[in-house]
Amino acid sequence: MLNRRQLRIKVMQALYGFFQSGEDSIQTAENKLFHSIDRIYDLYLLQFALLSEIHKESLKDREIGKEKFFPTEEEKMETTPFTENPFFKLIDESEELQKSLERKKLSWANNEEAATNVFKKLKTSAAYKEYINTSETSFDKDIDFITRFYKKFICDEELLVSFYEEQNIHWNDDIDLVNYLFIKTLKDLRHNKPLQLKSLYKDQADDMDFIKTLFRKTIIRNEELESYITDNTKNWEAERIALMDLILMKMAICELLEFPSIPVKVSLNEYIEISKSFSTPKSSNFINGILDKVVVVLKNKNLLKKSGRGLVDNSNK
Repeated sequence: MLNRRQLRIKVMQALYGFFQSGEDSIQTAENKLFHSIDRIYDLYLLQFALLSEIHKESLKDREIGKEKFFPTEEEKMETTPFTENPFFKLIDESEELQKSLERKKLSWANNEEAATNVFKKLKTSAAYKEYINTSETSFDKDIDFITRFYKKFICDEELLVSFYEEQNIHWNDDIDLVNYLFIKTLKDLRHNKPLQLKSLYKDQADDMDFIKTLFRKTIIRNEELESYITDNTKNWEAERIALMDLILMKMAICELLEFPSIPVKVSLNEYIEISKSFSTPKSSNFINGILDKVVVVLKNKNLLKKSGRGLVDNSNK
């Protein structure tokens, strides 16, 4: 599920696109934002579809082996622990998964070589050979193999990365989260229990309200938020500050003002950490310095209205 930092990043990306494009309609931009978040779940579902296609490749491989004049001992095997791995049956039997894939029209039909190439790499690996020749299997061991296989042959597969780039410009930013969700799904599987898909949100109503408020208010209060920044940057005009840094600081100030339940320290730390991944090497120190000054101004003006959990650690700033 998406945590608050990941939600902030999605809002940041949407705001960057909004300010760069000169978009006039907040509603249109907001719809695009929520669509981009929904697409994260599409990527999660696609990973199951990919594993299903890889399983089909393994079944084809059994059939091809049977037709050879001089099959290897491996090719003579009617089935293998991989073809019989219970995870694939769980995928096939999950009505929720199958209906979601069908409803969203998600498949690998236009990229069939992905499953083929991944299975070829898997088949030549020592781990695969050891697994299919094992004499003892169990549900836990089977799922453990799928987990190790996924980490090694799916997470870092270059062909898949290229496919994700073509499908959605943000998917390469989202794939680490999706891989985490997928592996968490595998670890939570239990014998004789159906596949339980993870939810995208921890608390959908609360998280969607957080996204909408942060996105809309940062745009609506844009000039006010920018004034807090320019008033505290000596010899700097807004035009000289990197757009990403400007957006992150506006979001941080907006969050300080609009969300009473979020502690000041949490808001500041989140945006400083995000800047380390999405802005310049010196941005985090710059943003930290400016936001510290803005917090003092807001306190002096009695504009930091914190309550409940939001009161925690406010004295540290």
